[in-house]
Amino acid sequence: MRTISHSSFEKLDQWIARLEELHSAPQIARRVMAITRDTDFDLGEVVDCLKSDPALSAKILRVVNSSHFGVRREVASVRQAVTLMGQRCLRLVLMTFSLIDALTSGAGQRVYRHYWRRAVTMAAVASRLTARCRDIEQDDSYSAGLLADLGVLVLAQLEGTRYLDLYEKTPHGPDLIKEERREFGFGHPEVASRLLNQWEFPPALILAVNHHHEDRVEATPLESAVHAADLMADALWTPHSPNVKRARTLLEQRFHINIDGFIEMALALKEDVEDECELFNVHLERPLNCRALVQEARRQQFDIALEDAADLDSFESIVSDHSV
Repeated sequence: MRTISHSSFEKLDQWIARLEELHSAPQIARRVMAITRDTDFDLGEVVDCLKSDPALSAKILRVVNSSHFGVRREVASVRQAVTLMGQRCLRLVLMTFSLIDALTSGAGQRVYRHYWRRAVTMAAVASRLTARCRDIEQDDSYSAGLLADLGVLVLAQLEGTRYLDLYEKTPHGPDLIKEERREFGFGHPEVASRLLNQWEFPPALILAVNHHHEDRVEATPLESAVHAADLMADALWTPHSPNVKRARTLLEQRFHINIDGFIEMALALKEDVEDECELFNVHLERPLNCRALVQEARRQQFDIALEDAADLDSFESIVSDHSV
């Protein structure tokens, strides 16, 4: 992907300033973020802040009691929830919820539905890959999956019909980024990463969001996980997409997941996505059909096996001819 010009970044910063005017973070979230800047923060002060915002407290409790945390007993106390989360995770969850709540409220319906469909799927995939890789912070991969396409929501809110028309007619991925850059000077990954930088998200997470549509040779494990989640989000919802093969190849090369592991993960993701939808109160227009992806993956594997067999026959024929 080409380098974004300095003037484009200046324009992008102006956009983000406009966005901040439209959607400032909730006061309580800002207060908690300020308190938790110090690792030795006052737990009681944080709990008192959260209790003054019942909706935010409920979200914190939902996150702690989700499959993402895997607690054995239901956590009903905000104090206990904050203790279990710790400083880093608490800040990440607050920033994530604040941004998503603000930006999904004004998005067009199709963009809203498409954003959530990809976001919950990417978060689920990235979390599963994190469990296999010690080099990735689970909270980073989860939040990066949820926020990777945040720039789409920003563009939809600030450019309205002009962006929605472009989004409707362009496939999500490199084609969309190319059209966004042609029309606005930058694509949705740059918009998201610039905004996340303003909100002081971890640098490794920002880098993964910025490159989530790219398969970079020098990619970090987190980048690879989020890019794989991006490909899987398309593959799971569009089983005949070329991204099925790309996802399988990337997962095998970077995470050593063979065809059996791919199928096992695909089938497990249906429940993961349903859990994420429940966590975020998201209602998808149709359920995830993982079996269609499994059938496509098996068909591709069979085709590869046939090609390999044909190549082997050709090779043996050549060897036989030369040995006569």
